[in-house]
Amino acid sequence: MYAIKKIEVRNECDLTLKMKEIYALAALSDSSCGGAFHIVRYHHSWVEGGGCDDAKRLFIQMELCDHTLVQEIEQGRLVQDNGDRLFKLLREMCLALNVIHTNNLVHLDVKPDNIFIKDDKFKLGDFGLANSIDAGDTDEGDNRYMAREMLSFYSVDRARCDIFSLGATMYRICLGRELPGSGDEWNDIRNGTLNELEGTHSVMKRYIAEMMHPDPSCRPTAKELLTREFLLSDQEKQLLAQRRQVQELEEQLRRAQLQAPTS
Repeated sequence: MYAIKKIEVRNECDLTLKMKEIYALAALSDSSCGGAFHIVRYHHSWVEGGGCDDAKRLFIQMELCDHTLVQEIEQGRLVQDNGDRLFKLLREMCLALNVIHTNNLVHLDVKPDNIFIKDDKFKLGDFGLANSIDAGDTDEGDNRYMAREMLSFYSVDRARCDIFSLGATMYRICLGRELPGSGDEWNDIRNGTLNELEGTHSVMKRYIAEMMHPDPSCRPTAKELLTREFLLSDQEKQLLAQRRQVQELEEQLRRAQLQAPTS
């Protein structure tokens, strides 16, 4: 079973623009990095129609997922168990973005609607706005999750824009309501004034604030976030616990040597 995305194409120029999604998906699907498992997999694509009386359509065959993040939000699953699933979501989206950014691409439309779940794995999909990381021409994504600098005419760090959008996604979940697409609150959020997120783990609050920092250069990269203790893999957490245990034993030994009587 597969998912098929159908896109209406107006002309050859429009088809060329729409093909960017396929190029991005194909490049990322070929990646051997483990983070690629958290990107909706691309399988095949084709064009139909284009006759005198027939509109041209682009079809993209992709991995079929179980449901979307929007459905999980509505069910309230993500805020249970002191946010363990929230950390899982953030980690797996960072894995996806790390692969995307390492391949010199940006997604530019990270939001709950474009995050899918399959076999309990979160996967980033819908690469309709994906582009080269240093492309000059870029379409705007959803205003509710878009970094303010995307509205600028100057060159911006688009990878950090993806980080802002991921932070805004986590913020929306913890806030318990949809984010504004304009107005005073929209500006407040982008000035770093966030609402109190009651019931949210203090570490998650800190991560969200960092990802949504008004200054893009102050936002962590996906790679950096993956080094944070709460976003480590189970194996990495075990290794960290072992290192700490060794450090504690070494400290105990050092203290015992200092306290030992000298002859």
